[in-house]
Amino acid sequence: MINIKRRSNQKLQIGIWKSMEGYDCVCFDLQHKVHYLHIDTHLDSNQIYQWVAQFFPSSTLEELSFIAAIAPQNTWIKTLILPYPLKPNECEQQCRFLLSKELPIPLNEIWFDYVSSVLKQGFKLDIFAIKKQIAKDYVSEYQTISIDVLDSAINSIIRAFEYLHQNELENDALLLYQDEQQSLAIQLHFQGMYFMQKIDKNLTALYQDFCQRYNFTPKKVYVCSQSQQFEDYPSDWVNINTDIPIIALGNALWQTTFL
Repeated sequence: MINIKRRSNQKLQIGIWKSMEGYDCVCFDLQHKVHYLHIDTHLDSNQIYQWVAQFFPSSTLEELSFIAAIAPQNTWIKTLILPYPLKPNECEQQCRFLLSKELPIPLNEIWFDYVSSVLKQGFKLDIFAIKKQIAKDYVSEYQTISIDVLDSAINSIIRAFEYLHQNELENDALLLYQDEQQSLAIQLHFQGMYFMQKIDKNLTALYQDFCQRYNFTPKKVYVCSQSQQFEDYPSDWVNINTDIPIIALGNALWQTTFL
């Protein structure tokens, strides 16, 4: 199992995801072992705390940080490739400028975040934005839990695939994910991120639609299905199996790096 490196001052992260069957919670202990809790009905922070106390007896409720994710159709995503690196304050200024130019919504009605990375030639800035009211309405579905971070489900799925694959995913790889709610195709590319979402559960059809829309044939395809429906995939697809809910797992991996 690959190791996880967290910031020294980082709180204990609980990845949480509202599924059709209830709420899925995922966390990692000090040995980087993953733990999973499913709650069918009412979401109670004390119930989660009692679960976490099995692995962290000295922890307090205030030391927990809840990370949730929202479906990508509710977010705005943009990637910029710049010729030189930006400082954090410059990244934020660039985000504000771009959002004010491209979205017909006042900045005070938007929450946004960004991920920056240095390329061999240039600088990459991935920007994610969401209307505040959409985010507030979604977070309210988590009942008594106070959500600290609301990420895009796309980011969570990528982190979970990378963790389960035990290695960095190839550039231009295609990730196919499905559960009982949705099917998603996500292409990793240094110039941006492309995705397609369907309600239909057939991943082979999703693959074909994605390749046709973006005129793209991936060299590597990774697939993870957490649906009850069985499908026979092409033999060259890399199948990723886990009993841990993918999006909750990816949420628990927020702001982590792998060693």
